[in-house]
Amino acid sequence: MSVYTPVIRLPSKRKPSIIINNNPITYEQFEPNDSLVFDTLFLSTLPKNVRESDIRTLLQHCMPMEIIFDREKDIGQLRFSHSKYADRAYSLYNGFTFTNNTKLQLQMYQDGDLDPEATAALLEINGLPEYYDDNKLFDLFRPYGPLNLCKCIMKDGAFRGRAFIQFFHPHKSKNAERNLNGRLLDGYKLSVIPFMHAVQQKEETEDNGVVDIMNLYIKNLEPHITSDDLTQVFRKFGRIISARVMTNPQTGQSKGYGFVSYGKTEEAAAALQEMDGAMLGNRPLTVAYHEPRKPRPTTTTTTTATTATTTNTNTNYQDSYYNNNNHQPQYQQQQPQQHQQQQQ
Repeated sequence: MSVYTPVIRLPSKRKPSIIINNNPITYEQFEPNDSLVFDTLFLSTLPKNVRESDIRTLLQHCMPMEIIFDREKDIGQLRFSHSKYADRAYSLYNGFTFTNNTKLQLQMYQDGDLDPEATAALLEINGLPEYYDDNKLFDLFRPYGPLNLCKCIMKDGAFRGRAFIQFFHPHKSKNAERNLNGRLLDGYKLSVIPFMHAVQQKEETEDNGVVDIMNLYIKNLEPHITSDDLTQVFRKFGRIISARVMTNPQTGQSKGYGFVSYGKTEEAAAALQEMDGAMLGNRPLTVAYHEPRKPRPTTTTTTTATTATTTNTNTNYQDSYYNNNNHQPQYQQQQPQQHQQQQQ
């Protein structure tokens, strides 16, 4: 059996520093003593058409010692030299999407039901230096506690200083928020706040509409995308209550849109932020909070012949969807029959 020598990238000589009370503090290599994982991670299903070498390349910063694929049972294992490397791999790469749109689904235990559930709120980070990446983000936040999610958000192929973090434990999350919000990181002022604040502000600006912030409306789906595909794509953001692609009852063909519902508002918010505009197959997705259909406006007219009042229903109306970039409504006119099919 040939021995694989993992590729190791030397860290940058420049170490990020954070200023607290006018005193710069440099984050050295952190040795966690509160890890939730051991030195082995498990694959509940093997990502299709992905080789062991692909996973080695992806996880090279974590230096996996052994990768085992049991293709007959469609399961696998990743063994690391130390639990701290498994800890980093889980936080950074659980739910990673390969170029063929398959997902890397990692588990802490062979029985996924034993995995702990992250109960902390999702944190939105803004003001990060543009040279930051997921590994630097991990090094900044991991000293405060185990991380379920650690993701720099790319926009137009570049990092603009925005990221999401989710701790497993609420008290760890609040401690990180208290210590890092408003601090200077290499001259950049950090903003670390629960993401639900932004959602609540958006909700308060609504006129009269009621937006379901745990239910996402997904459109521009390719014809072959199924409900199971939606589940696989969106499950990395949290526990999915339901995921379904709407189909024609007579033909069974996809209508090109569907819905994904989460158990927590912050999970739906994270999915919306990352997946709106993301490619699924050869099409960019449009992801928005589900907004119930608005009633058609009515006007009354009186006929002089019979003095009877009749109702005139407008044949066109507007259905608003929310743009992820500016949080402003974008209006599209649709025919009533089409709208009824889409917002069942």
